[in-house]
Amino acid sequence: MKVFISHSSKDIEIAKILSYFLKSLSMDIGIFCSAISINQGEDFVKCIEEGLKNSDVFIPLISKNYIESKYCLIELGYAYSKTVFNDKKYYILPFCISPITRSEALLGTPLAHLQTLMLNDKKDMQNFLRTLIRYRLIPEESIINCDLLNFVDRVNNIIMQSENILGNAIILPICSDLDNPNAIQHIQDNSKHIVNFNLFSNRKNKKPDFISLVFKFPGTFSFYDFLKSNADIRFICEINSYTDSLKDIDIEFKYHEPPQMLKSHKFKINQGINSIEILIKDMNIEGLKQISEICFVCWNSYIVEEEGMFSIENIQVKAI
Repeated sequence: MKVFISHSSKDIEIAKILSYFLKSLSMDIGIFCSAISINQGEDFVKCIEEGLKNSDVFIPLISKNYIESKYCLIELGYAYSKTVFNDKKYYILPFCISPITRSEALLGTPLAHLQTLMLNDKKDMQNFLRTLIRYRLIPEESIINCDLLNFVDRVNNIIMQSENILGNAIILPICSDLDNPNAIQHIQDNSKHIVNFNLFSNRKNKKPDFISLVFKFPGTFSFYDFLKSNADIRFICEINSYTDSLKDIDIEFKYHEPPQMLKSHKFKINQGINSIEILIKDMNIEGLKQISEICFVCWNSYIVEEEGMFSIENIQVKAI
């Protein structure tokens, strides 16, 4: 069996881990992965073309980086053409990498009908191995001693080191007073989210009950996958209050769709940088499997001046 692992250059470490894991299953598995298969001085493009041409299995690692890479999308298109025009059976076995979800990974492509698995999910990886056996690509005995838990843990650790775990979220500035939409404004500067507020922007002498910056996931997002690898993981961020106009903030985790409250945490905010840590394991496991929103809420009583500015930065999920 010859496997082509298609990946973004930004996901090179995950691609390497998958390559070594597949090689550990059987001596008969040949791997082409540009991260480890191209030697110094070789023609990069020709090597990839040969790898695609000779492969029996195409495994795309569909991450945010993958979707943004034109080269990766060309590889995906080539693999699709092999399934259409080749007489030989050809398998495309896609994986997605958080924050990309199963339903998003191949959306809008001719491959949208394919089942996509999560690379950092133990059950999905077991499903993947059963698929290889069912297609007679590996013998059943090859998975007896495979270290699947270690593989999932290593992938999870890399994903948790992502600079912005909410990179796939839809960001919504919300004011409780629908007649005062400009009470909160949001500007994104890479992974920094700047919030400007003016409670009386509608020129009425009435404060809204709250303003909130909402990170809403298309579908839902699982924090539980990370928790399985390390019980001490935390949601962390920094809130930088520029104007000393905010004394407290609530960080709310909501799950399901429509959203339901999972847990709310209140934090005191001082002028300058405030480091926030929230222990994930204190939340309900079933809720963690389907996070739909993370909200940064400023209630009326938390705001001490009618105008102000703060930022939310360095949002991560990691082990401390």
